[in-house]
Amino acid sequence: MEKNKLTFMAVLLTDRKMVFTLSMLAIIAFSGYVVGFNQLPIAHDTFHELRHSIGLSCH
Repeated sequence: MEKNKLTFMAVLLTDRKMVFTLSMLAIIAFSGYVVGFNQLPIAHDTFHELRHSIGLSCH
């Protein structure tokens, strides 16, 4: 019985981590999208250089 309870808790914790990770990725992607199309040159240029620094082409 105790082993089943621990297994359930491990799965629940893993699910919470997965939801948190996916939520953070969605927020980061949305923020990047918004900043990428922002009209403020410094915000746009900063995100543009960040994309290049992680190896993503944008042209």
